[in-house]
Amino acid sequence: MALVDAVSVIESLEALEPHYLPWLDRRGALAALKEGTLPRPNSESWKYTDPAPFFDPEDDALDVEAKDTVSVPDSPSGVIDFESDEAREIVSSHINQAVDQRRYPLAAISYMKIDCGLVIHVTPGDQTQSIRLGDLRGRFQRVLVIVGAGAHLDLIETTTGSNRVVECFVAPDAELRHRRLQPAGTGIDYNLVAVNIAEHGSYRLSQYSSGARLRRNDVSVNILGEGADAELTGAWQLNEALHLDNQISVNHLVPGGTSRQHFRGNVDGRAKSIFNGRIYIAANAQRTNATLTNRNLVVSPEAEVYTKPELEIYANDVVCSHGATVGQLDADALFYFQSRGIEEEEARSILMKGFLKEVVSHEDGRALLGIET
Repeated sequence: MALVDAVSVIESLEALEPHYLPWLDRRGALAALKEGTLPRPNSESWKYTDPAPFFDPEDDALDVEAKDTVSVPDSPSGVIDFESDEAREIVSSHINQAVDQRRYPLAAISYMKIDCGLVIHVTPGDQTQSIRLGDLRGRFQRVLVIVGAGAHLDLIETTTGSNRVVECFVAPDAELRHRRLQPAGTGIDYNLVAVNIAEHGSYRLSQYSSGARLRRNDVSVNILGEGADAELTGAWQLNEALHLDNQISVNHLVPGGTSRQHFRGNVDGRAKSIFNGRIYIAANAQRTNATLTNRNLVVSPEAEVYTKPELEIYANDVVCSHGATVGQLDADALFYFQSRGIEEEEARSILMKGFLKEVVSHEDGRALLGIET
C-alpha cells in the first residue's frame, strides 16, 4: 500500500479555482483536511483497502460517462439542479450538515472538487414520491435528499465508478426507503451516505453490491430524534478479483431510538470483502434498542473476508447485540442435495443463493446479485 501525501493533496486543493458553484463556502472542508489526518494504510478503517488511489488527482479510473439519468414519475418539480437559483438557499442551509468531514476526508475532498449536484426535495405530507437516480454528469457528485415532515420517498439509486456523497434529511414522522444498486465495475468507486433522522422519522437502506477494482461504501446514520428508527440491510456477491469495503456507523445521539443492521456476503475467486459495522450510543441515549449482524460465506480458498462488529456504549439503559460469522458452505447440506440427485455445482449455487435471499427483498437486487428465483 502507498502512503497518501497529505501535503501535496492539500496544496493541490488550495490551488483549485472552483468553476462550479463558486459561491459555495469551501473553507470548512479545507480546514477539516488540514486539522485532521488523511488515511494511512495502517489506520484501522483503511487496514485492508489501499487509500492512495482515492486521493490521486490524476487517477483516471474515477472518470465516468455523463448520462444524467434521473427518473421522477410523480413530481418532476421535486428534483432541482444545484446550479438553479431555486436550489441555492437549500444547498447553503443543508450541505455538510449530516457529513462529518473530519471523519470522512474523502467527502471533504469531494466537496472541494464538486462538479455536479442535485437536490431531491419531497414536500411535507407528500406520500407519493418515487425517484430513480442513476449516473450523473461529473466525477464528484453531491446529492441532497430532503424528506419533509410526514412525507414518504422511495429512492432507487444506481452507483457506478464515481465519487458520490448522498446527504439525507428525514424530518419528523417522515419515511425514506433508499435502495442502492452497485453493479460490478473495473474502476475506483467511493460512496458516502450520511443520514440525519428526526423524531419518529424512519430510514430504510437496502444496498446490493458487487465489487470493483476498489469500491468503498461509507454509511453514517445519526439518530437525532426520540422514536427515530433506522434499518440497514445489504448483500454482496464478489467474484474474480473484485474489492468491496463497507464501513457502517449508526450513531444514537438521543434517547428512545431503534436501529437494525443485517448484512450478508458471498465471496468467491480472489475477491476481497471488508465489513466494519459500528453502533455508537451516547451517554444520554437511554432506552436505545440496536442490533448488528454480518454473515459471510467464503466460497474460494483464495478469497479474503475481514469483518468487525463494534459497540461503543455510554448509556446504561439499552438493549444491544452484535455478531459476525465467516464460514464455508455446509458439507452436510451439500451431501443432502447430492444424495437427491443434484450435481455439486448446482447444489452450491442453490445454497449460496439461499444464503443471500434472506436480506434481498427486491427483484432488481436479486438480478444484480444473480440470485433470481
